[in-house]
Amino acid sequence: MTLINRAALTVACVALAGPAIAADLGGGRGSLKDGPAYVDTPTYRYYLGVKGGWTFPEDTDFNVGGTNISNGYDTGYTISGVIGTELSRSSSGRLRGDLEFGYSEADVSGGSAFGRKETTFGMASLYYDFETGSVFRPFIGAGGGIADVDFHKYGTPGLGRLINDNDTAYAYHLTGGVGMQLSPTLDLEVSYRYFGTTGAELRAVDGTKTSVDTQDQQILVGLRQKF
Repeated sequence: MTLINRAALTVACVALAGPAIAADLGGGRGSLKDGPAYVDTPTYRYYLGVKGGWTFPEDTDFNVGGTNISNGYDTGYTISGVIGTELSRSSSGRLRGDLEFGYSEADVSGGSAFGRKETTFGMASLYYDFETGSVFRPFIGAGGGIADVDFHKYGTPGLGRLINDNDTAYAYHLTGGVGMQLSPTLDLEVSYRYFGTTGAELRAVDGTKTSVDTQDQQILVGLRQKF
């Protein structure tokens, strides 16, 4: 089992185990039998958040000047800020939407190529938080937007620098994770995200253009402050 699969499995297990963990916290208000183990949060108008973590880019494979280039990446990082609002609430969960602006980067790995992939993005997303009657709320989400994809000083030892260009692309993500209520207005979250871009047209040093799609798997940790 790969690192990514183990991490995604861990997130899923935490999400599924949330209600049971809360039920075992003790009697009184800490048990599901007598009521939720948290102070309920009133409907809020908006929230501010920050998230960051590790990004694991999948290999890129494209042609530059008639030469096929394929390479992997070292583990990189990603960081972003969000502003959002609660859209609706029911006994089963809550729907929220937010705007996210962030940045990620990862260096090319191995000796067959060199350079760095940088992505600056902005996305609009919808998330659904499932109510469990405990401090834990599993959630799922998806979103899309735009990204600036930059292949910075990218090349191979044999051919030298091939690309040092950036272009605007469509960005999207699918996310699943679990939130933990630290206080009535502060949530901690851990999530797995599949993040991709498509449609970037990059110009090589010889003038030729190549279309590049990117895919990253990400493990994120974040905080949400509700107002």
